Amino acid sequence: KKKKKENIFGWDQVFHDIHEPELIREKKIIVHDDPLVDIIDETYPFDPRYFRPLMATVRVALHNITGHLIHHTDDEPCPIAFCERLCFEMTTDLDETRLQVFFLPVNIYIEDTIVVSI
Repeated sequence: KKKKKENIFGWDQVFHDIHEPELIREKKIIVHDDPLVDIIDETYPFDPRYFRPLMATVRVALHNITGHLIHHTDDEPCPIAFCERLCFEMTTDLDETRLQVFFLPVNIYIEDTIVVSI
């Protein structure tokens, strides 16, 4: 069996129209005054890309992130990491999906409790 590479929201996905054009063609569903019925031309092969106007942009921004770097000792406190901002953006349309990640530098604070005698 030949496998195809899946592309999130991309060209190789299986398309479904919410108005179910196959049932409309078979006359099992009668839809009056529907512009999609006028678009379907049975002389040409069905191209599902015309029935999929999906274009989405997702943006996530996290501010003032604090993380404790856990380690298994009772002697010293855990190191702490701080990041002021972490942003993620995904824009997708029919042809491509673009991802962008932006983060400010991460500061790690380590407290040293070992006494050094010279």
